[in-house]
Amino acid sequence: MDVIDRLGERRILPKDFARQIRKMAGFRNLLVHEYAEVNLATVHDVLQNRLGDFEKFARHIQKYLAAKKGID
Repeated sequence: MDVIDRLGERRILPKDFARQIRKMAGFRNLLVHEYAEVNLATVHDVLQNRLGDFEKFARHIQKYLAAKKGID
């Protein structure tokens, strides 16, 4: 189980959204650690079509942190 799955299990992210972006962590590792040759077409597709996932992720984390701050 990766971190995205755990965020979904703990309801920090909605489970359906966590499933949708599960590959995000793997993509990040590929880019950062160069585990394999980077496919430029895939990078282009992400930059053109999937940046909204990052924005949604950030909003979910902000919402969680704001709620957590209100509890403490």
